[in-house]
Amino acid sequence: MESETQTPPTTAAKSVANVSHNVRRLLAVTMAVESLLVIGLALRNFALATTLTATFFSVTLLAISGVGVWAAYATWVQNDSWLVASILGQFSIAVLAGYIVLIYLRSPFPDLFHFDWSKPSTLIPLGVTGLACILGIIAIFWVFYLSRNWRGPVTTGMKALVALIPLLGFAQFWIQTDYLPRTSLPLVDVTTDLTPTGKTGDIVQLAAKVTIKNRNSIPVHIGATVMRITAYPRATGAPDQLSHAIEFGISQSRAYRDDPLPIDQHILLYARDLLPAGSVLAAGQSNTFGRVVDFNSRTMRLARLAVDAIFITNPSLAKVYTCPPPPGTPVSQPQMSSDDPSFQDEISKVIVDKDGVQFKCREIRLVPRNVIYEMVGGHPSFAVMAILKNPKDQSSEFPTLIMLTGASGNYQLNSRQYQRVTDAYPTMVYSDMAVEYGPSESATLGQK
Repeated sequence: MESETQTPPTTAAKSVANVSHNVRRLLAVTMAVESLLVIGLALRNFALATTLTATFFSVTLLAISGVGVWAAYATWVQNDSWLVASILGQFSIAVLAGYIVLIYLRSPFPDLFHFDWSKPSTLIPLGVTGLACILGIIAIFWVFYLSRNWRGPVTTGMKALVALIPLLGFAQFWIQTDYLPRTSLPLVDVTTDLTPTGKTGDIVQLAAKVTIKNRNSIPVHIGATVMRITAYPRATGAPDQLSHAIEFGISQSRAYRDDPLPIDQHILLYARDLLPAGSVLAAGQSNTFGRVVDFNSRTMRLARLAVDAIFITNPSLAKVYTCPPPPGTPVSQPQMSSDDPSFQDEISKVIVDKDGVQFKCREIRLVPRNVIYEMVGGHPSFAVMAILKNPKDQSSEFPTLIMLTGASGNYQLNSRQYQRVTDAYPTMVYSDMAVEYGPSESATLGQK
């Protein structure tokens, strides 16, 4: 009877690494700690997830933690797949750490000099980023150390890793269909029309129409929208200087007219807040608003319909708050959110500043894109003001909209900080989208 013999596997039959027992134990403990931290991030991100992208990021975090748990176990018991699992797990941790550092560097306050050391909460981004740097360096060290000690052929696990390369096609599809639209400027058309519909003596009935259409492939949030109809009497006085029409600077210029409009005699015929803050225009949605007003063609020479509008490209708005007090003003009460029963009464109050400017204000806060943005990316917000009256500016039409961009409660941003917030959360501000009507005309004079 022939005896059966079994040949033990050689080093060429499986992948091994020349790593000592104590080093493997240290690696297993490191990966176990990393996995617990990533699981915590995943759970927090699931609580924040409001979009498909955020949910996909949560699943990715769970996958990273799952690989880390398996790699820690396999390394501890010295399973055949421990080496592949460890390299893949540490590479994933290094990529995640790099992502955290990148978001921190793109935040409005990426250095120590902008932190208030008296407030521990402002130091959280620095601490999270520092921990990410430490774990990232450790992960990179393990990747190079294990790769350097690699022995043997390519295993089934490595072949499975190579098989994941086709997923890059899915990543490209996601970038084109979700990420790029979500990080692009709002594609919203605002059109105005002012047309006479009848006449009784000197009184002309004017039909004003405003159409707002979202051309984006994703929803667009409303920051604020205001329409106004203003009538101007017949012009008197010398014409404005042409140089004022071409300022060639940052501030908006004043139009030149051969027959100028009186800058301090215009009459507001109608004004309306079209869409409430926080409302959403779905992809392709179009809203039309109309109003008929009386225009006295005997005393007035021009009627003007204008729209100011602010739109935000962001998956979700958090809440609307009352505006923070100006810098240097004693805080009489904390900001009130839309959940408060007294919010509507408080937000409707007219605010008068020291210069006599009358306005209403509300702060719009955005939901962070994911847990990383929540921890290190800054908390963006927009203060939207409707200016009702300005004693020092008699030439402008009111009400008009102004938007201030802030981050982490700070609205005193420099140009670099402002640009980083608007790059991450694109906004579009339409100012004075106007159309005019003259009583001697049967159609509008043109759009400004």
